Amino acid sequence: MSWCPKCKNEYRAGITVCPDCNEELLEELTEEVSLEFVPVFQTADAELKEKIMKYLVHCGHKVQEESGMVETEEGETITAFAILVPKESYAEAMQEIRTVLSYEAKQEAGEEDLKPRHRVPEPSTVYVDAKARYQEYKSSGIMFLVFAVLFLIFGILNLTGVITIMASTVSLIIVFAAVLGFSYVGVTSLMKISSLKEEVSTEEQTTDKITDFLKANFTKEKLLNYADSDTSGELLYFQLMEAMKEQVAAAFPDADENYLESLLEDYYNSLDL
Repeated sequence: MSWCPKCKNEYRAGITVCPDCNEELLEELTEEVSLEFVPVFQTADAELKEKIMKYLVHCGHKVQEESGMVETEEGETITAFAILVPKESYAEAMQEIRTVLSYEAKQEAGEEDLKPRHRVPEPSTVYVDAKARYQEYKSSGIMFLVFAVLFLIFGILNLTGVITIMASTVSLIIVFAAVLGFSYVGVTSLMKISSLKEEVSTEEQTTDKITDFLKANFTKEKLLNYADSDTSGELLYFQLMEAMKEQVAAAFPDADENYLESLLEDYYNSLDL
């Protein structure tokens, strides 16, 4: 049997080339070939592509490259490149690429040179706003109290002999222990939402202030002035996000960093740049 190094399909003896990928078949898949590679970044800038690939390799990632001809909006045919990494290291590779693009943006702005360095990627943190946490605690509290009531009724019915599904002493102890456990979780969850009410109100007021600040200082026209005329795609995104984050963080120094990034992301997307 033989294998395609690209699509990983197995073929019977006698076939030497994959009919789908046009790749020469291998007798066996090595560890690296057997990895599932996925695209993590696309660009038409060959220099940027090389820089990102070198940085990823420097940080210990396995990297593959694909290229092809694409047509631009102006009708021009250019070569586009795709960088691929193993599926399991996709999130870490994205963090590394963001580091490169951030340095690249600062380099173009004359702030500092791009000096790739090895670092331990930090896990991506998704900010959950106070209102969402309030709803989560509320629904969890109600759900656990409902379970507590159902288990209590079930236990009483078994204790009084109406039903005998779990009528033994040990079974009843387990049932009533579950009632106590569900009641405790339900009550503590509902107690938590009382403290979150004020946090929800405060966060909504802060969100309104930051949104007004963004609308006043970062209109679509003003934002485009922060970027070079030939900057586009993800590089443009990182340039503009850095410009907004710097000023917003200075205006609202006590705001949580992940909270600010969430608001900036939403605002940037609303501008449809």
